[in-house]
Amino acid sequence: MKIAAREDGTKIEASAEAPPAARCPRCGYEVVLRKRTLMNDRGYVYYWRHKNGGNLSCGMRSNYLGRNVD
Repeated sequence: MKIAAREDGTKIEASAEAPPAARCPRCGYEVVLRKRTLMNDRGYVYYWRHKNGGNLSCGMRSNYLGRNVD
């Protein structure tokens, strides 16, 4: 996901200047900042990911399949 939330609810866009951890704006679970190298050394793309595969039922996950996981 490209947008996460701080503890006070303000939105944070994934970037090099973003903090290393934040909260998912939908479920509130902790997310961590990740980066991926673009092809041909054109830099990095930044994104947020749920920590340790947490909250599999969150709709903000990129692989969300409508699971009902408790």
